[in-house]
Amino acid sequence: SRNPYVREWSGKILSGIEVNNKEQEAEAVYNFVRDSVRYTKDPLGYEYIQTPLVLLESIGQYMNRKGNRPSGDCDDMTVLSLSLLKSVGFNVGIKVVSFKEDKKFGHVYGMVQIGREWVPFDCVRPDADMGWESQGHTRVMETIV
Repeated sequence: SRNPYVREWSGKILSGIEVNNKEQEAEAVYNFVRDSVRYTKDPLGYEYIQTPLVLLESIGQYMNRKGNRPSGDCDDMTVLSLSLLKSVGFNVGIKVVSFKEDKKFGHVYGMVQIGREWVPFDCVRPDADMGWESQGHTRVMETIV
């Protein structure tokens, strides 16, 4: 979030948003990540990690028709979205959940503070809007970053 390149991208994303309209700012970042990165699972048995800088560079190439639409899994999309938000002053958190009885964590997504409320920020579903949150968690861990 402290990288000037991340901050530059946040400025581009928010350029058409009214100043200090935090809900619209967060929604713009949410829509950008949701629409710019195709959710794709990691290879079986392997944790593939992409930094926000790598994803933003790939997004830029895709937008300039010099590359394919980038893909990433939930942790890639979460770190990217929260870095963009944090670079423009939002308080953010991470939520890790499990859906199985074995209690292994299987999904991660962000939380963003808008006013006094913490709003789920899970960009992986192309048909979902900001605030959508999966249900049926058997284990949950949250932390503010």
